[in-house]
Amino acid sequence: MFTVKTIQIYEDLADQFSRQKDARLRDIFLVLAADAAYALGRPEHAERLRLRLLHGSPHSLLKPYASFGEARKAPDIQLFLEDLRRQYPPQEAEKLLGKKEGASPAKEEPKGYRLLGEPDKPKPVPDPWSRPAQIKAKSVKPSAAESADEKEDEEATPGSWISLLLFIVTLAGALALVVYPFLPILGFR
Repeated sequence: MFTVKTIQIYEDLADQFSRQKDARLRDIFLVLAADAAYALGRPEHAERLRLRLLHGSPHSLLKPYASFGEARKAPDIQLFLEDLRRQYPPQEAEKLLGKKEGASPAKEEPKGYRLLGEPDKPKPVPDPWSRPAQIKAKSVKPSAAESADEKEDEEATPGSWISLLLFIVTLAGALALVVYPFLPILGFR
């Protein structure tokens, strides 16, 4: 399944993504290169790749293990490697490397979101302190009960009880400050 060429492809992809500052894909291809090297009987090469990975990503999944061979025996790492092998088999990695090498930087699309177009006119921002205008139909004459309810709604705006409560607390505090100096005279100390 793996060849020396596979190791080189994975390492080249890791270098490519390292230059592009894409740490996630760089780490993925370093792990795959180490896996291929270990599978081909090159544990020292796999260990060098593991150390390179830990240098770039000190909190990698491979950090708790003393060597790549030890990490490869762990069940969670085995699942991780199987998943990476399925996502990036050597043939797909070779195609990906061919696309990356063949594409010139001027032709590549920048990463990020493209704007679809600017809006014609910005929407007006409503004033948060003004009440929204209510549309009243002139052709329908409201009954006396409905007009009384509308007057109550117009008089009591939502949140007006908060301002009333703050006014009462402030008034009580002001009265307390006015009365406090006279407490000894009234015999309350």
